Amino acid sequence: MWDSLKKSYRHLKNILGFVTDKRNYENIKKLLKNYKILSDISNIIVSVLVFLSGILLIISGIYPSIFYKIKFLDNIYSLSFLRFSHRASILIGLMLIMTSKEVFFKVKRAYYVTLTLLIVGGAFAFIKDLDYKEGIFILGVIILLILSKKSFYRKSIPIKVTKLSGILIVLSIVMIIFANFIHKFNIHFSKNYKYYIDFFHSTKGYLRIALFTYISFIIFVIIWYLTMPKIEDDKRYMDADLEKISKFFKEIDYGTIFSHLVYLKDKKVFWANEGESLIMYSKYKDKIIVLGDPIATKENLYSCIEEFQAFTNLYGYDVVFYEIEEKNFSIYHDAGYYFFKLGEEARIDLEEFNLIGSKKSAFRNTLRRVEREGYSFSIIEPPFNNEVVSQLKEISDKWLGDRKEKGFSLGWFSEDYIQRSPIAILKNEEENKIMGFVTIMDANDGGETVAIDLMRIDKDAPNASMDYLMLNLFLTFKEKGYKYFSLGEAPLSNVGFNTHSHLQEKLARLVYNSGNIFYSFDGLRRYKSKFSPIWQPRYLAYPKFMSLPEVFINLCLLIANSKERVEKK
Repeated sequence: MWDSLKKSYRHLKNILGFVTDKRNYENIKKLLKNYKILSDISNIIVSVLVFLSGILLIISGIYPSIFYKIKFLDNIYSLSFLRFSHRASILIGLMLIMTSKEVFFKVKRAYYVTLTLLIVGGAFAFIKDLDYKEGIFILGVIILLILSKKSFYRKSIPIKVTKLSGILIVLSIVMIIFANFIHKFNIHFSKNYKYYIDFFHSTKGYLRIALFTYISFIIFVIIWYLTMPKIEDDKRYMDADLEKISKFFKEIDYGTIFSHLVYLKDKKVFWANEGESLIMYSKYKDKIIVLGDPIATKENLYSCIEEFQAFTNLYGYDVVFYEIEEKNFSIYHDAGYYFFKLGEEARIDLEEFNLIGSKKSAFRNTLRRVEREGYSFSIIEPPFNNEVVSQLKEISDKWLGDRKEKGFSLGWFSEDYIQRSPIAILKNEEENKIMGFVTIMDANDGGETVAIDLMRIDKDAPNASMDYLMLNLFLTFKEKGYKYFSLGEAPLSNVGFNTHSHLQEKLARLVYNSGNIFYSFDGLRRYKSKFSPIWQPRYLAYPKFMSLPEVFINLCLLIANSKERVEKK
């Protein structure tokens, strides 16, 4: 027995001597740097080793040391210490399994907590069993963790409460089943070792250790979650200051057709390039979803994206850009993104648009017919009085029926929001009553582009009311000097039609062709096509390893629930 103890001590002494020798430490560090393991691979290796260390400590705590040592240990340690050391070993093992994920994602706080757990766990592993092999392994993990310290930079990563709860339940079940299995398997070894009998053979003792470990681990998880730095606490994570943004829009000529949607108040904003660039986004689960291209000059676009990525990366969020333009592909590609075509946006070239010629006779007839029925077109400017708002709300409510308003990339009816832009109205002159309206979004791109936002028509309005409003809008903004009028996107239009298209886009094409029962994809494109628009592709930009189905589910839920999220604030 004493020979075994001396051997363990000798091994430990040699290892400590090697590690504490500064020359050896520097040589190892230099070697790792030369092969770029620290920056590229070390966190993967270390996280796996931390996970394995956790498993090792759990097994060590459940399955006592080599049996010929037990009698000797029984003479030098108290029974209460042996009990505590095994409990602590299991608990630390579970903690290491949890922190290993954050080690993988280079979370700074995980470094210090994991290092502490490894040191304490390694000490228990050696002291309770004098098992130098276990100690050597954990010591090696500690060394690698220390050498990779500089790679830890994140403040946190998103934690899904549902997933965390599931992990806790599974870990608890696995721990109990495994402990019970070992308990039954090794019961015949316990005849001569009183602490082993007390520790495992007693049902009360077995339940006590399981309960102690479970409760302690739950407390650790709760504290870990509550003390986690959150992106919401960062001063750069801010609501939209609408006065500041309105002033910004007046000073720039590089806005987008989505700029106006910031007034919905359902998005956060990020100022980049010292206030010269703006990103509108929403956080949904573990993703940051940006609406449209960043509002930035071509020269600032890449640095704007890079600055935003650096901010979100600190908290472990993946950034998705929704509805970007094709012209900026090279910039997004350099930033590490892949693309999925969402559909095509219809834009009317106002400089080319007119009602001249036989091909436009149907449009001219529409204008005359609606006006003969006693209706007129006009654009009214905010602020709107209560009577106007009341009429608009009545039309909107009738138009919606039982349907729910959507948001994020679509406007919704609220008094504050509609007061932010001009409104085109269809009016029954005889009754002096508004029968339909269109809210208008200026792209803030130097007077080049204007877009349709909300379009809502009373069911008692003439059949051609929508066309009537559209045609008058085109003519009015053509006179105002605008170059383009955006009719919005036709979702999944011209997606996946090529034989060599990506599989995901072919599946989207299948949805387009067979999904008209739920949404009139083809009908929407056909309606917009009657005005002979320019079709411009719109894309989703996403990181390489992201699940597209999950992204689309998150997008659908975000768009569907944006209004409710604002109303709950």
